[in-house]
Formats: sequence, C-alpha cells, structure tokens
Amino acid sequence: MTKTISSQPFWNTVNTNLLNYKTMEKVIQKTVNLNLIGVDGNAFVIMGFFRRQAKKEGWTSEEIEQVMEEAKSGNYHHLLATIENHCEPKDETV
Repeated sequence: MTKTISSQPFWNTVNTNLLNYKTMEKVIQKTVNLNLIGVDGNAFVIMGFFRRQAKKEGWTSEEIEQVMEEAKSGNYHHLLATIENHCEPKDETV
C-alpha cells in the first residue's frame, strides 16, 4: 500500500466525526497569517508557532491567552482545531 502526501494539514486526515472544527466558533474574531502544513505535530510546537505569529501581528497577551486556554481545554484534536480555526494563511511567503 502506497501512502500519498496530501496538501491538507495532517489532522484533516483523522476521522472528522471526532471533531468538525470548521463549525467551531472562534474564541475571538481574529486570525493570524499562519500555515500549519509541515509544522511538527507536537502540541507545544504548534502553540509556540501560533503564539509567536500572533505577537508578531500585534495581538494582545489577553487575546493570545484566550485562544491558548480554549485550545488546552480539550483533547489533542480540540487543540489542533482551535489553533487552526484562528489561522488563515494569506500568502506562500510566510
């Protein structure tokens, strides 16, 4: 059996019945310019990438912490869904 690499984030390949993240409400109505495709799947790495990009884009500490607290309030899939829901890649150069 041959595995193919998809252009979708790795968590899109899990059973979508576990969590339909596209219908999740955002904690705050902001997104960061961040593409998580190719990022190490470790939860702490993902949160670090998000936190750094949010700071770079001028998010307040309170806004970042709201997203982080929501991300950590559930399981790994919830964390991924929460972070992904607050990311919107705008170009390929980031």
